[in-house]
Amino acid sequence: MGSDVSNVYIYLAGPISGCTGGEANHWRDVVCNELNKASPRLIGVSPLRCEPIIGSTYDTEYDDDRFGLPQVIAAKNYEDVKRCDVTLAYMPTLSIGTLQEIGWCKPLEKPVILISDLPEIRNNAVIKATVPWRFTYIDRGFQKAVEVIRGIYEVYA
Repeated sequence: MGSDVSNVYIYLAGPISGCTGGEANHWRDVVCNELNKASPRLIGVSPLRCEPIIGSTYDTEYDDDRFGLPQVIAAKNYEDVKRCDVTLAYMPTLSIGTLQEIGWCKPLEKPVILISDLPEIRNNAVIKATVPWRFTYIDRGFQKAVEVIRGIYEVYA
């Protein structure tokens, strides 16, 4: 991955643990469609692309040394954040994993766009200091995020 003149990669961080497949994937599908409409060169990267649903919900730990162990999940997600150009973090609820992924972005010099309707997340001092774009879902958050991404990378996309 990584930015070149043809593609811009957007890591789609958000809640997974305890979510149904629909809850974890629907918003990612919506964002990928919006990105593709804005430019086919804007590519959403889902951390769920290789993780199975076990039972009715995603479990963040399961017995699979390729994708299910905590250290493996963290390593894969870190590599995704590192390789992508920007992280779009959606937090309809508090997500410790998503907060960790946001934390990885600062030392990697990766921009972050946060979408959350929760003021305790959006207005947290550390989030405010490290996340330049903070939108609410109810105020067209995904559309605004796509506009920012397109604006930043317009010369490439």
